[in-house]
This record gives sequence, structure tokens and C-alpha cells, in this order.
Amino acid sequence: MDDINVRTGSGIGILAGLWLILSPFVLGFNDVTNAMWNTLVLGIAVVVFSLVRMAGREYSWAGWINFVMGLYLILAPFLFGYASSTNELWNSIIFGIIVAISGVWTVTTMTTTSHPMT
Repeated sequence: MDDINVRTGSGIGILAGLWLILSPFVLGFNDVTNAMWNTLVLGIAVVVFSLVRMAGREYSWAGWINFVMGLYLILAPFLFGYASSTNELWNSIIFGIIVAISGVWTVTTMTTTSHPMT
């Protein structure tokens, strides 16, 4: 496992997830029920799956789950009707992109160890 890439990508995922947990309260959309709960639950899930991914090579599936959750975050404002609210919309899109990229990064940047031919 290319530890530095997995740790970096997972670390970015953890930070993004923590922001998602805090953002409804910091950006003031904790009164928009759909946006708040969606962002809060996804933030917790992103942190959990980033920590799982960081645990080892055999958990690369967790990176793919974060990728899918990132795509979901991008679509969520349109699916749940809060696309007209600027803070919620851009927070979801920007951090959806960050989560998707960090999830894919932890999976696709792994290198394989080459063995010399004997």
C-alpha cells in the first residue's frame, strides 16, 4: 500500500467529513431540516469510511463508498429540494467533489510492489 497517498486522501476525507458535520451550524442552515440532516449524516459516514480506508489495503472498498457518497452530496440539493439555498447548495457541491476525489484518490494511487524476475 502506498501509505502516504492513502493517509493523505483519507485525511482529506476526514477533514471534509468533520466540516460537513459542523457546516449546518457554522453556515446557518441548521433550520433547513433536509439539508441539515443530510449533511450531518453524510459527514459522519464520510469520517467513518475514511478512517476504515486508512486502516489498511484490504479496505479499499471504503474509498469507493466515499466516492459514491461524494457524488450523492453533489446531487442531494436537487434531490431534496434545497438547491435554491445558496449556502446549502455550494457547501454540498464543493464538499461532494472533495469527498469524491479523496475517495477515488485513496484507491487509485495505490502502487503495487514489483518483484524482480528471477
